[in-house]
Amino acid sequence: MHNHFCPGLTHGVLATTLGMIKFKEIFGDYKQVQATVNTTSCFMDGVQFVAGTTLANHGLKIEDEKVSSVIFSKKRM
Repeated sequence: MHNHFCPGLTHGVLATTLGMIKFKEIFGDYKQVQATVNTTSCFMDGVQFVAGTTLANHGLKIEDEKVSSVIFSKKRM
């Protein structure tokens, strides 16, 4: 998935780990998690790796605003 280690990847992993803990506290599980990422940098790979969200499973949205941030929400059915 990612061919080098860098600060962006690390930040994505840490932000997602903290976000997923809060998501589970609120919703009870991770099955319906959706991540909206505001960058197309290495940060996004960290989010995908930890949360298991991808474009293919409709669990990842990208809004390229050049800011390394992620918003977690429950998927709409």
